[in-house]
Amino acid sequence: MPRLPAAGHTRVLLKTSNSAGALKETERAPQWVGLSPKAADWLIEHRVELIGIDYLTIESHHRTDTWDVHHSLLGAGVLILENADLDEVPGGTYDLTCLPTKLVGADGSFARAILSTRD
Repeated sequence: MPRLPAAGHTRVLLKTSNSAGALKETERAPQWVGLSPKAADWLIEHRVELIGIDYLTIESHHRTDTWDVHHSLLGAGVLILENADLDEVPGGTYDLTCLPTKLVGADGSFARAILSTRD
């Protein structure tokens, strides 16, 4: 059973089995861990502002045809960080800095994401 973030956290990174498995595949993995629409609703209800995951998409492998999770999260103003390599990152509280590339006319961009430990 995955652990859910504690109340009050507004930015959450999900380290799943993707970090050591599906994320390392050279082709799109046949299965990966993603969010269900119900999980997206939970994040919205708990006022999460940014959700990150360790795969190419936050959608579960069952939902990539309708993009329900993307529509729910982005429609509620929740930012999505995908493709985060968290394999070597232990669980904990960090400062996250994301430096996206500005692309004209795009609704998303690649970014340099940096985690810093808190003193």
